[in-house]
Amino acid sequence: MKLNSEHKEAGISIPEERSEIIRFLIEKKAYPRCSKTGKIFFLRRGRDDGFEELKERIIEGLGLKTEDDCKSVREIIKAELAKRRRTRPIKSGLKKRDQGRR
Repeated sequence: MKLNSEHKEAGISIPEERSEIIRFLIEKKAYPRCSKTGKIFFLRRGRDDGFEELKERIIEGLGLKTEDDCKSVREIIKAELAKRRRTRPIKSGLKKRDQGRR
């Protein structure tokens, strides 16, 4: 994946390695998914100029071809975002509380 002059002018940096690509997806909170027909797409909130242009390069860079490939990358993204979360989910607090009562 080479950096195009168009992307440089737009101020969009293109990730070069797998770890950089995953870091980029974590920042954008973009989760790869695979449709029933086998098309790879990303679930994310909001719009980000330039992301659509990079989508194909991201898919190639990560080698996403199947639902299992997408699932493994999603798990990495979920785990990293969970580490960054300031608050903990209510469900986890309820589980801990219920375990203490037994």
